[in-house]
Amino acid sequence: MYRIVISVLLAAAASFAQIPTELVSEDFISAPQASTRSELDQYTLVSVNSSDELEDLLSNGYPTPELQAVLENESIPQEDRYWLDCRMRSAIAQLLHRFYDEQGNPVEIEADWIRPGEGYWQETMMVNPVGEPTEISPDGPSFHFLVDSGFLCNLYGEEIGQLAAANDFARTSRDGSLTVVQTGRRGRGGGGEMNFCFMYPDGSFSEIEFQDQEILSDRNMTISQDGSISAWNIFTRLRKLSCRMGHSHYTGLVLQLPYGN
Repeated sequence: MYRIVISVLLAAAASFAQIPTELVSEDFISAPQASTRSELDQYTLVSVNSSDELEDLLSNGYPTPELQAVLENESIPQEDRYWLDCRMRSAIAQLLHRFYDEQGNPVEIEADWIRPGEGYWQETMMVNPVGEPTEISPDGPSFHFLVDSGFLCNLYGEEIGQLAAANDFARTSRDGSLTVVQTGRRGRGGGGEMNFCFMYPDGSFSEIEFQDQEILSDRNMTISQDGSISAWNIFTRLRKLSCRMGHSHYTGLVLQLPYGN
């Protein structure tokens, strides 16, 4: 179950958090120096256990009256209200494959999955269309498994770009102008190739091969919000050359850190 919680500071500022309640232990005690529990009053705005309950909640459209009241509350910083709206729209898109346009009309999209490409604002959604690919495309990124092409949507259900590969490990910049994913045709034991793959909204892509035959693939990666730099976590079979790398698709390798830094 996911619960949207409004945490209001006594000083009249406000912040929002989306908390998976099953991860919070009932006997959890915050460290004294980090605790703000005594300074906050928490109000549960939305709580649903299933997609059916979410459907019922949205029976009269989006936003719900409770959420609308918060989004129009000017005592709450505008950035926080916008963040909450983004996260709610993202959650609905992921669970129901439904968006709401700027007039509040529902926009249904048939998809195998819909996921945010960027983790904080979640303004850009990756869409994997319905249907399974039947063969590896020789013209697409070099995966060793079947991957469909897909597309990007904004939070109003408007298509804003293409994805050469709809891979759930991919990450996008905030506006979707750049998507990164690890590619390469290699077995579980290593060997073969590993690539940094950069995908663009026009459906094109570029791949840069990492030159180390001892490398083992690792799908942990991220990208800056403006798309200027990406970070990749990679390691070798013996971890002797393990490192984290920062890579700009404009200028190439910009940093390399030993594993664990």
